[in-house]
Amino acid sequence: MKEFIHHKVQLINNLIDSYNDVQKLYVSRAYEFDVRFTQLLGNCKVYFETYGTNIQVAEVLNITGMFETAGKGINPFELKKVSSGRRELKMMVAYHGLEKLLRLLNLFYEKESGKLEEAEEILSNLVLSLFQSGVLDNKKLSKLTSVGKIEAFWKELLKLNGSVTLIEKKLRLKVIPEDIYLILEKVVLKIR
Repeated sequence: MKEFIHHKVQLINNLIDSYNDVQKLYVSRAYEFDVRFTQLLGNCKVYFETYGTNIQVAEVLNITGMFETAGKGINPFELKKVSSGRRELKMMVAYHGLEKLLRLLNLFYEKESGKLEEAEEILSNLVLSLFQSGVLDNKKLSKLTSVGKIEAFWKELLKLNGSVTLIEKKLRLKVIPEDIYLILEKVVLKIR
């Protein structure tokens, strides 16, 4: 089952915002860094369990395990107990964990937002084509003021034009109808 891509992108944006907050805490070596980093890892784990793959969940669990191991005074790279510099070891492990986490979040963000960008390009071309063929004009465009009206217009268009049905099938391979309506709203606002 396909998910609402706009929602997935919003959630990943929220995680990136949280990541930025945690990164600031890391840089300032704030006391609450450990708690907030652990919370971020937990939130990322839940996100990837819901929307990602087992590999992504495993990456987050690996980062969490290494951070917890360092917190117990064991070097997670050598699996040897350290007698001094425990805090420095923990911060070093956190740094590497933050790097891995950022790469993971960026890859997922790019993948999901890429789907939206591709759908927007297809829909932009379709709207321009509808203008060119006279199916859509400025008067009809000015009436498309809400997602509900855009949804009704889209459904009407599907009934009238077989080629639009093919385009919809192509779009539905990547996004769900609700994404299509939101993207169409964005395209309409750009053209108006």
